[in-house]
Amino acid sequence: MSEPVDWTNWLNHELKTPLNRMESLILSLKKSKLSGFSEQKIMMSLMSSLEECRSTIDSLFLFNKIQVDNIHLKLNHYDINTLVTQVCQDLDLVAEAKHVKFIIEAEPLFLIPLDEQLFKRALSNIITNAVKFSPNDSKILISTESINRKFYIQVADQGVGMDENELNKIFDPYYRVEQSSYIPGTGLGLFIAKSFMKSLNGRISVDSVKGAGTTFTMILDVDALEKINQLNEEKIDSSLKGEHAL
Repeated sequence: MSEPVDWTNWLNHELKTPLNRMESLILSLKKSKLSGFSEQKIMMSLMSSLEECRSTIDSLFLFNKIQVDNIHLKLNHYDINTLVTQVCQDLDLVAEAKHVKFIIEAEPLFLIPLDEQLFKRALSNIITNAVKFSPNDSKILISTESINRKFYIQVADQGVGMDENELNKIFDPYYRVEQSSYIPGTGLGLFIAKSFMKSLNGRISVDSVKGAGTTFTMILDVDALEKINQLNEEKIDSSLKGEHAL
């Protein structure tokens, strides 16, 4: 069980830091006559800070839903590769700020029932974490494959890596690895990703070597998702029949 959190101090720190940075950048734009390249760098920093604020707010909202067990699956059939590409496109600005390049290696996959919001948030949190701990001018490999009715989505970075002690705590809420004191974040992203994958009857594994990068693997059980989808459809049919009987 995690220790109680002083939400006032937590929000004060997590939101004020990027807001103060944005204020400083805007003042720089007002006071200086900058070249087009310098203005572009400042605008990218502003966008990154805005995304940081948005991520903090989203993390708090989603964390609360997890705590009160208020996650309801909305399943439709999706192409995993399309969702992976969309998440990478959404995070392009965050990656560009560090000159990090996404490389997608996607195996052709069939459509599966999935909650789009939960899956994309889980994947987004994992990729965002990879960007944060990646050095400038590095690459992040995102790959997909299907083995024995299970889908595997891997996110491999060239970052600082983790030791065994850090790996054992990495999915704990509010946990930050030792090297993260200078890296913005809430310590909730990976916890939320794992919780959402659990809601999808999936799981996340992680392999890492200190100083040699980290690989997160998201695993989705196609048969389990099909069963959930069938049960949902049966509930809807039963509900419709009940309405017609009234």
